[in-house]
Amino acid sequence: MAIILRIISADGRRVIEKTLPALPANIKLPVGARVEVEDKDSGVVKSLPRYINEMSDEAYEEKADDTDGPVGPPEVTIESVPDWGMAEAWLETVGQDVEAEPARSTRYYDSPYDDEGTSVMGFDGNTLLIGGLVGGAIGAGALLLTDSDGPSDTVPPVAPSGLALAAEDDTGAEDDDSITTQTEDLTITGTAEAGARVELFEGEESLGTTTADETGNFSFDLDLDEGVHRFTAVATDAAGNVSAPSAVFAMFVDLTPPAAATNLDLASADDTGASQTDNITSRTTGLTISGSAGANASVELFDGETSLGTVTAGADGRFTLDVSLAPGVHQVTAVVTDVAGNEGEASAPLTITVDTTAPAVPPLPDLAAEDDTGSSNTDNITLQTEDLTIQGTVEPGAFVQVFDNGTAVGNGVAGLNGAYSIDIDLDVGDHTITVRASDEAGNISAFSQPLLIQVFPSAASMMAPQSATVVDTSFSADLIDSDPGLDGAAAFGSFG
Repeated sequence: MAIILRIISADGRRVIEKTLPALPANIKLPVGARVEVEDKDSGVVKSLPRYINEMSDEAYEEKADDTDGPVGPPEVTIESVPDWGMAEAWLETVGQDVEAEPARSTRYYDSPYDDEGTSVMGFDGNTLLIGGLVGGAIGAGALLLTDSDGPSDTVPPVAPSGLALAAEDDTGAEDDDSITTQTEDLTITGTAEAGARVELFEGEESLGTTTADETGNFSFDLDLDEGVHRFTAVATDAAGNVSAPSAVFAMFVDLTPPAAATNLDLASADDTGASQTDNITSRTTGLTISGSAGANASVELFDGETSLGTVTAGADGRFTLDVSLAPGVHQVTAVVTDVAGNEGEASAPLTITVDTTAPAVPPLPDLAAEDDTGSSNTDNITLQTEDLTIQGTVEPGAFVQVFDNGTAVGNGVAGLNGAYSIDIDLDVGDHTITVRASDEAGNISAFSQPLLIQVFPSAASMMAPQSATVVDTSFSADLIDSDPGLDGAAAFGSFG
């Protein structure tokens, strides 16, 4: 049975190999390199320790009936050499003198790591036990490596770095804020020396080990409970040197949904109704809705099941969002998502009425009959100047304004039947009276047709004192007297 002995650098970029009849008992290996053994007939490739282990199993089976007892598995001596040239020179000299079977030993040495990568053997400082020479030997048995000539590696590797929660598991507001709502299969990543064994700790508790790949990257999959977790990692190189712990990496598993948003309100500047708190408006765009949520939470507003947009609350929890709404009645709710990604219950609805339809043009107003003092009570002629009643009908509940020649002189609210009566004061003269109506959303109608009112001076205002200078002639027959004893006034238009 022929094999191909292959020596590979740690980064996999340099390979030397040779076909041999069997595995040599001594191998010269550049520091950090690893060995693969390929069965030339089957093409199956195994790590050196696994190859030896399987050969040992076969050897035990072959010697099972041996009265002298089983023969121990093979012992392979690895001699560290400082450069690849020496390894290549050695490989050139290895050839036909290799025995059909490697040397055997009565001692059996396990690999320093089990199948899970956990250390199962100590290092006494003299014998160099290396699990597969930078990868490939985890779980393999029967490998004794001795550093016969080369210098011992006593330099610890650099501490692992860059511990982080995988972006796909980070459900927080950012992909790197280390906050998540997940508890299972969370991946922690980092970097260490290529091929190093990396052990992850939470506090003093070991969470497992893994091996850094040829580029130094490693990852752990974990299940975690809700709460804050703080991790460190320690690397062990091929020589068994242990690094200092990494910097602490903290992450937060948050499973608690946030409280529902409160205090939803339409901004008073956009509330054009009869009051600034009735949530009635004539506007359809730029409507500002405010409310309260958790600090820095994401808030999404909905009109029924339709999203109106998303905003982030401030540090004080306050948020505002400008939305557009079509005419009609709307039930606006808010759904809060906290920084971990937990979604809360929908808020209580805010009812907003959008009314963009102006009231109908009011009919021609009228002067109340009791105030119409002209020749008829419909000629809109009066001698009164105060408390003149203007009346008519508009949309029920509408706000009515009365204008005199374009100047507002009075207002009132129509009743449930739409009737209104508003008292105004007018000066003597001609007046053009118009009215217009506003509905509860603030929509304003066009002006009514004008009502012409004439205000004449009253009788009292026409009265004036009469006086004259009389010259007494002293003749009784001329009927002229300096003191006639007659003084008074008569009403305008009176006779007798």
